[in-house]
Amino acid sequence: MKKVHIVGIGGISLSALAKILLHDGYEVSGSDTCKSKLTENLEKCGVQVFYEHKAENVHGASLVVYTGAVDEQNPELVEAKRQNISVYSRAELLGMLASKHKKVISVAGSHGKTTTTGMLATIFLLARKNPTVHIGGELPIISGNVHLGSKKYFITEACEYKDSFLSLASDYSVILNIQKDHMDYFKNMDNLQNSFEKFAKNTKQRGFVVANFDDENCKKIDNKCGVISYGFNDGALVQAKNISEKNQIFSYDLFVGEKYKTRIILSVPGKHNIYNSLASICVALKERIPMQTIKKALASYVPSKRRYDKIIDKSGAVIVHDYAHHPTELSASMKIARATTKGKLIVVFEPHTYSRTQYLWREFCTCFNLADMVFIPPIYPAREKPIKGITNVTLARGIREAGKLAKATKSLKSTYNVLQKYLQNGNTIMLLGAGTIVHLAEMFGIN
Repeated sequence: MKKVHIVGIGGISLSALAKILLHDGYEVSGSDTCKSKLTENLEKCGVQVFYEHKAENVHGASLVVYTGAVDEQNPELVEAKRQNISVYSRAELLGMLASKHKKVISVAGSHGKTTTTGMLATIFLLARKNPTVHIGGELPIISGNVHLGSKKYFITEACEYKDSFLSLASDYSVILNIQKDHMDYFKNMDNLQNSFEKFAKNTKQRGFVVANFDDENCKKIDNKCGVISYGFNDGALVQAKNISEKNQIFSYDLFVGEKYKTRIILSVPGKHNIYNSLASICVALKERIPMQTIKKALASYVPSKRRYDKIIDKSGAVIVHDYAHHPTELSASMKIARATTKGKLIVVFEPHTYSRTQYLWREFCTCFNLADMVFIPPIYPAREKPIKGITNVTLARGIREAGKLAKATKSLKSTYNVLQKYLQNGNTIMLLGAGTIVHLAEMFGIN
């Protein structure tokens, strides 16, 4: 294999994998529908990027890799199959590149993957382990979404959608939580649970499953590997006790078994980040990283972009941008904001896909209880076609029926205009979602 062509190279994951391929000595080209900071950066590294999908783009390639958002009738995929060029999915490429490393650390779960992967990367970098890191966000400590390290450690997010994480054979299979999501693929919770079971069983023979024992679905995981459990409650091996909070920044006493280790102070807000830190600590301790290094890394950790980014507007209002797009994530983010807001909490939520909005309808209608006002711009479709009756207008109505003020907006620009009257000292405006709401954040000066 000499040349790899990537269809959808501008994605957060595939752009990182492209850099790893370059680092490993492969020639890389790719295509995407539009130019971005990620594709421009790849071009500077020597990657030829085409901004139109054409059959001739794959000529000369030994392997063609595609993102899950690409249709099977994509002309590049059709041409690759016609020429009998090997074709890999994004997940298969990730699994192949991960397998070239001595130890693979994969972080799975419905929520918290990017934060936990970032915490692990920070700990291992401060410990001078020089890991290769593949992360679904732009992490400041590595100045992007990939760190090209040694072949000893590979730290990566492991996404469950379409069973992608089953392409990974891990030394540490981290499972943060298992909650209802991606039902357009899994259809029901039994299928989702079974997928995580398979992920756990993919753990290497002498590896470990790191599982959150406060999550009932995680506790059900049946595997033949050793389990390192963590949580707040008795029964977990690694525990957070004597938890305290100030302005939503948490600290806790760390216990391993019955033995007190140290006091951990987190740098990022939100009680849910205690779980993310405990998962990171489990792996780090097993790899014999000194406790002082772990403690320092967690106290200095700076999260990826779009993870509770915050600025203060000239009016004195606080503007928060967060990637949250699942009801559990929305509630966690709003809880942080509510605790530190003296005035009104104004929330803008861009729903992410029609199917998720449909199968979590009740949860979306009732999760905004901490907000004073909710604005719903049009649903971000991603890969999907509209579903009858599932719109921002009907969702806003559902939120109102649940007892909260809510209004649908026609566009992100019109939302920006409406928000101007809420720019007052003491107010917090939250911009929540995983799609194009990033452009609304940019209008407020959050890059």
